[in-house]
Amino acid sequence: MRYDSLSDSRTLATGIVVHRQNPDGSMWDYDLNIIAYADSTDNPCAGNGVIYIGAFIPASGDATHPTVAFLPLPEMKADAIGHMALLSSYTPGSDYVYYWGGAGWSKHDIPTPEYWMDLMQSFARRINSPLDVTVLTSSNK
Repeated sequence: MRYDSLSDSRTLATGIVVHRQNPDGSMWDYDLNIIAYADSTDNPCAGNGVIYIGAFIPASGDATHPTVAFLPLPEMKADAIGHMALLSSYTPGSDYVYYWGGAGWSKHDIPTPEYWMDLMQSFARRINSPLDVTVLTSSNK
């Protein structure tokens, strides 16, 4: 995305809401620019499982490394206590690229937080180091 209407550089936040039901559910990989969260849903005692979410900012040669931060809310709102965030410097007119890591569910195919983070890390590595294919033809053999 681009913010061409901004006149000067800003700090942008790519974030995930952290709820009171699992204040310690945040995960991150600073080297790969990943944040993730294990959301216990609004009623963990009901046995509805855990929803895993994540976000990732790809490596860029001209971007500064994002900062991983927990940003607490001044007061709890709708069970939210804050945000896990990747804070990035942004220059107007440049591209701001991030991936919202979708979601996984502990009652389907994501058994543990560690498994979710492994999936996020695998995705980030593939984006940061895409397959490079060279097609050989008779003229470049």
